[in-house]
Amino acid sequence: MAYARFVSGRDVAEDMLFIKYLSADTRGETIFNALKEYLQEKSIPLGNILACATDGAPAMVGRYRGFATFLKERVPQVLTVHCVLHRHNLASKAISPSLHQSLNTAVKAINQIKAHALNDRLFRQLCGENDEAFERLLLHTEVRWLSKGNCLARLCELFQTVLEFLQGVDADLTEKLLSCRADIHYLADFFGKMNEVSLKLQGEAVTLVHSKATVLDDLTDNHLLRYTDHLKTVKADLEVRFRDLNELDVPEWVTEPFQVDASSIDGAFQESLIDLQNDEEAKATFRTSGWRAMLATHGLRFPLLWEKTCVLLLAFPTSYLVEQGFSQALHLQTKYRNRLNLVDSGALRLKLTSVCPDVKKLAASHQAQGSH
Repeated sequence: MAYARFVSGRDVAEDMLFIKYLSADTRGETIFNALKEYLQEKSIPLGNILACATDGAPAMVGRYRGFATFLKERVPQVLTVHCVLHRHNLASKAISPSLHQSLNTAVKAINQIKAHALNDRLFRQLCGENDEAFERLLLHTEVRWLSKGNCLARLCELFQTVLEFLQGVDADLTEKLLSCRADIHYLADFFGKMNEVSLKLQGEAVTLVHSKATVLDDLTDNHLLRYTDHLKTVKADLEVRFRDLNELDVPEWVTEPFQVDASSIDGAFQESLIDLQNDEEAKATFRTSGWRAMLATHGLRFPLLWEKTCVLLLAFPTSYLVEQGFSQALHLQTKYRNRLNLVDSGALRLKLTSVCPDVKKLAASHQAQGSH
């Protein structure tokens, strides 16, 4: 599944490029060939690709046989981006053995209640008697990015009631959970903080500029100095994983082109920036719609500036849209519709596309019945 981001009118658009079943394997070369075949079929040059964002699977980012390697062989100047969300999630997993043991104890306690229907019903009744704000715990699953934070936050909300319930079910587990109380509350705060950053990185129209600002805020947050040993590890891990974003050159004039003193920037761009700053149409677009719309609308009239900024504007920092697409594919292809071909039927594209149909144009292309 592939998405594309491109300039459309006064802004940057993003939409599904294509979806295709892989007939044999999921190797990087196979994935690259699927992309190449589609582009050739649609007469789109590979050289049009400015940047490519993927997850961290070996088939995608492998040094010798990964998809990105094959792409760089054909398009040497392409910018490849390891999904910022995936890297952030990997960094959040860097916890010490003792904290990991406490996390496992919390998960066991939750499963002891949630995995048994009777226990779940009795626990809900106890929550009602204790006048709790919630009556259910949340299960933890590794495949969902926000799961740990939400799961532990709910456990902390109901901690006393959980201890009260488990006392009559598993006394040993109750003692272990009580001894891990400080760690569990710390982990709930930690994963809650990581979730806040993760949510800021999700969604449509996220650019490298936004991703860099969000991640750097995370790296410089003084609250991360609590639980020093663990958070120093996380901080070091984030710095390694996001070195490319930290080193990404985003000139101040990209987001504030009319505030920057042209004499203070690189001499190669000074004349073009002065022309931009004196362009009334560009000023009006910037005031009403911001820097993205301004560059998308007027960028090509300033070639030097556009060459510097087009990758910052068009590159996908994450594979969020593809992940969202696969989630929708699971909802569409249920056991009752397991023979549905999502590619040929167009069902998945219809579900995921952001294109608004031109109803008048579509209607005009069909002949009305002769009797009307």
